[in-house]
Amino acid sequence: MFEILIAVLVLGVLILIHELGHFMAARLTGVRVTQFSIGLPPKAFGKQIGETEYVISMIPFGGYVRLDGQTPGEENPEDPRNYASKNGWQKFIILAGGSLMNLLLAFVVMPIVFMVGVETPAWQNLAPVVESVEIGSQADVVGFKPGDRITRVGNTETGTWDDVFDTMSDVALGSATVVATVERDGLGVILSIPKRSLTGKESFGWKPRQENIIGGLVAGLPGKESGLMAGDRVISVNGKPTPTWDTIADMIQREGRNPMSFELLREGQAVTLTVTAKLIPEVNKYQVGIQPNSTIESYPVGESIVRGSIAMVDITGRTFVFLGKLLSGQASLNEVSGPVGIFSTIGDAAESGAPHLLFLVALITLQLGIINLLPIPPLDGGHILLLGVESIIRRPIEMDLRMKMQVAGSVMLYLILIIVTIREIGQKFF
Repeated sequence: MFEILIAVLVLGVLILIHELGHFMAARLTGVRVTQFSIGLPPKAFGKQIGETEYVISMIPFGGYVRLDGQTPGEENPEDPRNYASKNGWQKFIILAGGSLMNLLLAFVVMPIVFMVGVETPAWQNLAPVVESVEIGSQADVVGFKPGDRITRVGNTETGTWDDVFDTMSDVALGSATVVATVERDGLGVILSIPKRSLTGKESFGWKPRQENIIGGLVAGLPGKESGLMAGDRVISVNGKPTPTWDTIADMIQREGRNPMSFELLREGQAVTLTVTAKLIPEVNKYQVGIQPNSTIESYPVGESIVRGSIAMVDITGRTFVFLGKLLSGQASLNEVSGPVGIFSTIGDAAESGAPHLLFLVALITLQLGIINLLPIPPLDGGHILLLGVESIIRRPIEMDLRMKMQVAGSVMLYLILIIVTIREIGQKFF
């Protein structure tokens, strides 16, 4: 119940901020705002202040703004405060104001995430030992072997994986080749890594050695239901030692649907639990829903702003790439989250702590802003599209045609929402 309340609060605030963007843009361009509501109808109570009625509505989720002249039948081009009297650029500012407010919020919140602390894989601060090397990969071609301990990159000693990556980046800036020294069977081995191997699109092909400590659990999968907990060290599975994370993963795949005995070390005490993995069809692998150990790392204000901005630019690019794949058929609606998935994700994030919840707030508000700009009526982007068409043909689009486009767009969006929601309910409860 607590998770549902948090999810409603988060989504409600983000939608309200979106509407606040429209409200501020309307005020900026001189359009009369007749009503601004916190929540959705029916109205609980309201107060008239000047020309605007400020309303608290019964459904505590989001809000809405009513502008004079935006509703069919209210247009009055002769009234300078009427929406219909404004030029194309002013209307564009009003229509885009909501999404711009969401995007601005995202770029404000993400640096705060880095200041509060971001979750990073624990292996980044461990000794740089290679757990495995993909056959035929760049790492394999260069000569890396499982068990290699990277002791030096160039002239710099490397105590952690972070040291390795940071030094490789620095060296690669001024050299065509990065020289790494590894300790292998007690001997030092020098390997030369071409710069192009580190900067290409393909993965380098090595996997860092990770601790056998559970960092988190996925809701709805067997690990959490069987009693595994974050912080548990997995000593063995079915009596076979599991000194690294990969050995745990290998045992899970090997045993499949067979019940497994997990021998754990929990707060200094030995604990044994029985866990049965679940086959996940999407990846064709058995999973128990455990995640590797991680740490929380915070940064100074200046570095947080830089890292936060870079993260938002990266997420924005990934969002557009995914939308492109969705439209081209390279991705499916199975990869889209609906209300059930979003509520569940927000609840899990709230349970995990402030850094996770803040990150998710930044992510959702960014995507809310982007999606609302898609050229689909009745989204803001659809209205902007119609505005652009009107500026080209130099006359208003017929109201009948406009309403038909609104209805068609609404039907399409509702169908997508229904399909995604039915799929999510099926996955969660059946």
